Amino acid sequence: MKKDQELREQTNPTFATARMTARYLADGGSEAAERLIARLGIPREAEKPNPIETWSRLVVIARYDASDAFIAAFPSPTVVDLPCGFTPRGLEGVYANRRYLGLDLPAVIDAMKIAVPALLDDEGITADVSYRGADATNYASVRAALEGAAGPLCITTEGLLTYLTDTELDEMCDVMHRVLEEFGGVWATPDPDMAPLTLGVLKAALGEEALRSMRESAAGLESMADGAVGRNAATVGVGDAGANGTGAVEAYFESQGFAVERRGLLDYLEGSSCFADVPAASSDAVRKAFGDASLWLMSVPEGAVVSPEDSSARLDAKDFIVEAEWAGTTLRLGLQGRLDSISAPELLDFYDHQTKLIGPKDVVVDAADLAYISSAGIRTLLIFAKRVGEGHVVVLHADDFMRRVLDETGAAAFLGIE
Repeated sequence: MKKDQELREQTNPTFATARMTARYLADGGSEAAERLIARLGIPREAEKPNPIETWSRLVVIARYDASDAFIAAFPSPTVVDLPCGFTPRGLEGVYANRRYLGLDLPAVIDAMKIAVPALLDDEGITADVSYRGADATNYASVRAALEGAAGPLCITTEGLLTYLTDTELDEMCDVMHRVLEEFGGVWATPDPDMAPLTLGVLKAALGEEALRSMRESAAGLESMADGAVGRNAATVGVGDAGANGTGAVEAYFESQGFAVERRGLLDYLEGSSCFADVPAASSDAVRKAFGDASLWLMSVPEGAVVSPEDSSARLDAKDFIVEAEWAGTTLRLGLQGRLDSISAPELLDFYDHQTKLIGPKDVVVDAADLAYISSAGIRTLLIFAKRVGEGHVVVLHADDFMRRVLDETGAAAFLGIE
């Protein structure tokens, strides 16, 4: 189990963000978050947070509380939290007479499906709460996780969209469209406005230094994620002349077949603890930043048509398969199906077994039968590149889709493409 966890974290290192969010919620006064991180063994930060972290925590708590308020008011028998992370929603009381499904990558779910039921048991609470593994870009995994769900669904997403490449974003939109077309309901997220909201909040504390601080923070995230984060077709940009505006983001979601509604984020924050420690001198500026941000609601109108390229072949791809063949010191890997957050740890584990006795000088990846690759899959190929040192990792038969992903993540500079 420890080995599995290590593989999962190597291929998708967003768990640090999930742990950070859980700590922020506990710092903001959530007793449920406090109990959960204690059960999960997530350490509290020993050092006093710096000013940027203090103000960023305000944004994290606010987006969580706003989504909670929306969930509480939306008449749905099933709440789908995607991704659920290490947040305490399954322990909270807004789901009376409703079903709560926490969906996330297996590395998160394996911990949550033990910790949360145990805490509910300790407190004598009976609730319809379950946790299931899924990749938001993998329709088969999401649909399997929704088995037994009753619509209309209330799907919430916080933080995830800012980590996706454009190809992953397109894929997730296709998945959400299919799900809402079948079950009905709404997909709610504050993510598109997170960059301007965070900048507005930081400006209240740091003045004109805020944009520089945000850029430094984004550079740190890109280093952690082995690829570009924080900018795609669904994120409103800041600071750059070519950055997306609100209208461009709305047009993107509409092009994906969604009806889009935006509601003021501040309207969902009455009683939130996020403003508790805001100095009086900064209060007006902070509230203005929240007043300019929205909770984005996507639904599927009857007869909606998705206009971008058809991705049904990728969404319906069969299970991931990997085969190996040695030619001297060169390891050739043939890949089939989808290489995403679910299957990337499997590929890395397979590689470890193949190279247990001897490390290859070169790795050749045959992608002729690969239907889809996500940033987690690309990250696995970059891990191979690091391990072969002065050797080479070459990708054969990369189609236009894969080349686009390699370009988006910046991985093309480190891999041979043929």
